[in-house]
Amino acid sequence: MAYAFDIVSIVLQVLQIIEYIVRIVGLVWPGEPEETT
Repeated sequence: MAYAFDIVSIVLQVLQIIEYIVRIVGLVWPGEPEETT
């Protein structure tokens, strides 16, 4: 189960990085006409 735990941790890190990039892109490039915020 160690490999599965490593995969989960890597996936969580990748998702965190993606969320960070999405936030930056949202601030730099607010081109979406529909915003739920």
